[in-house]
Amino acid sequence: MLQTESRLHPRLKCRVIIETVGATLDLSEGGVCVLVAKPLPEGDEVQLAFQLPESEETARCHGRIVRVGPSSIDKELFEVGIQFLRLMPRDREAIARYVQSRADARSWN
Repeated sequence: MLQTESRLHPRLKCRVIIETVGATLDLSEGGVCVLVAKPLPEGDEVQLAFQLPESEETARCHGRIVRVGPSSIDKELFEVGIQFLRLMPRDREAIARYVQSRADARSWN
């Protein structure tokens, strides 16, 4: 039987630097997956600050570590899923627009 993964928000594979955490593998308006050298404990909350490409605004929020696993890119790294908490509506909307605009651009290719 095939398992399908259900997500509340579409994800975009992209690289955005999250200050004090690492570089993203993907981004959605609900959270990010970040590549890190040391695993972060599941359930912990972290402070996040990042700037979307083509934006001058810095989004700041808290996030909860919801998943930690070995990286498929580099066996010495870890992939950490972080759910956004207390993200300002304007920042959530900016992320949603960014993800949608990139998805729309890719559908034209």
